[in-house]
Amino acid sequence: MPFFTKDKHVLDNRPPLTSEKARQLFEFNTNHLSLSGYHHQTVLKTSKQLVAQHLMPNEADNLSQRFLMNYKSNNNYLGFQASGVDFFTDSAVATFSSSAYFESREGIIPLPKPSKITTALSTCITQRRSHRQFVDGEMPLQDLANLLYYACGVSAEAPIKDGRPDKVTLRNCASGGGLYPITLLFYARNINKLQNGFYEYLPYQHALRCRQLSPEENIRAFAEYG
Repeated sequence: MPFFTKDKHVLDNRPPLTSEKARQLFEFNTNHLSLSGYHHQTVLKTSKQLVAQHLMPNEADNLSQRFLMNYKSNNNYLGFQASGVDFFTDSAVATFSSSAYFESREGIIPLPKPSKITTALSTCITQRRSHRQFVDGEMPLQDLANLLYYACGVSAEAPIKDGRPDKVTLRNCASGGGLYPITLLFYARNINKLQNGFYEYLPYQHALRCRQLSPEENIRAFAEYG
């Protein structure tokens, strides 16, 4: 995790991470690492037990029971309610309000500020068309920045609990509970000021991180999925 690294020379506008918040982040994000060999003998099946049952299978495990426990539709089950309690703890609140700390600030490529789109939504819908003939021209970096930002960029904040200063960042894409378990990776080709290769979009910084440069990438390999 980037917030536990010893390298502190990268400057950014995030508030300093206190030792208490670091403890809470570590506690919530490692709560599934403590496994027990007796998980299959417990009566109350919480989410932690289900994870342990998957990682440490036992010959007495019932596959049918495991399937039903993972895909149950009755949320009144005590094990489900006991699992949900973890998401109301101070450690969970610290995690939800500190998503930006999970993005490393090293080796990033800043993107230009996204431009405001003034075209009406109805016009965008009625004029949308698909084409199979493309011009082999260079794409402006500004257009890429706009595309990435409006796809899953950070656009607002919302309070997590009433009466507390902690806030969760909201993006331009939907996500249950505001957890956003999504990483946007893409292949860039013929983009102004950007080498051809694979990149990751960092929404909390509105920046890119290069994963792999591939100037000789066979673009035809991607055509079959278009």
